Amino acid sequence: MSVRQHTTFHASTPVDGDGVGASDLERGSAAMRLCFKVNLACYVFGLVAFTAISMMDGDGEFEMALPAAMWGVGVAGLGLVTVIIELLVAERRRG
Repeated sequence: MSVRQHTTFHASTPVDGDGVGASDLERGSAAMRLCFKVNLACYVFGLVAFTAISMMDGDGEFEMALPAAMWGVGVAGLGLVTVIIELLVAERRRG
């Protein structure tokens, strides 16, 4: 079966000029928010684990600072993408 046979749009689903249904945009936006929340929770757990690793070696230095910072940059990048998508979806809703 082709993809076209599985794709059905109901008359109640508003479709914009690009052929994307409003409900598709809402689901995508919700998926990005969930993705960010999961990544943020993993980051917090990772920081706890990195702190424990650094404390166990006994030299008083935080060796895991660079990996924690780079992971934080990744989470911040995902957060930025999530904010941009939210702004775009809000703009589509208005106009």
